[in-house]
Amino acid sequence: MTSDTAPGNAITCRETTYIVSESRDGPLTDAQRERMTTHLETCAACRIASTQFAQLFDQLDTLLARKPD
Repeated sequence: MTSDTAPGNAITCRETTYIVSESRDGPLTDAQRERMTTHLETCAACRIASTQFAQLFDQLDTLLARKPD
């Protein structure tokens, strides 16, 4: 995540992180999804972070689905 400022309609790395997290809670708007996708296409650090979030969310789902012994 290299930039905290973004020109024009682009979003920052920080904003991208928030949107990735929001996607966990519910569907994104078309505008959010488009802006996030555009940012992820150009930012390797955010692509990595997004993948790590997805893995973490999957692990949390697995843990929350377990029944206590």
